Amino acid sequence: MAPPEKFEKYPAVGYGLIETFKHLREIVGRYEFDRTQPATEAAAEYVLTRLSGEGDFRGFYADQYTPHYTRLLVELLVKAGYDGDPWVEEEVRWLIRVRQEDGGWVYSGLTKGLSWKEEVFISSHYAETLRFDPRHPSSHKIQGWRRMPSPATQSTPTRPKQEGPVSCLPLDSFSPTPTTRTTPPTTG
Repeated sequence: MAPPEKFEKYPAVGYGLIETFKHLREIVGRYEFDRTQPATEAAAEYVLTRLSGEGDFRGFYADQYTPHYTRLLVELLVKAGYDGDPWVEEEVRWLIRVRQEDGGWVYSGLTKGLSWKEEVFISSHYAETLRFDPRHPSSHKIQGWRRMPSPATQSTPTRPKQEGPVSCLPLDSFSPTPTTRTTPPTTG
């Protein structure tokens, strides 16, 4: 008997988003394609249909928040020329909202004292989304931007010059089927 397809084994994981992220990272990050190339435009449009209702991307770790992948996607989209896009701006607002008190980010699964088995389960199956607790220190495992001042002292993110290659961990999709972008997200 043949092994199950990835989609059957872990249906909550957004393999389409993961693969599209990998391609965007290659064509934008390595070859410096921008939104004028059809491949970049198609990939960006697909990725932007994968935003959750909260403004982040889900599916890299099933239904769990992944500020590190959201941050990497924002960086790629901005580099490709999507700065100013209402959806990209919403992602930046989400990143600002979920910062830890020390100005960095953390994957919620790292703050809950889960066993390895529990961690693997929640990051590959439909499960309740673990909420952020801003009191925990940010994680060096997901930092890519330098720590930002607390929201009380600065309200916009800053990006340092990227040194060396970008590296990352696994990723996702919020709903099993992408939607079509028709209207910008509401700001509030």
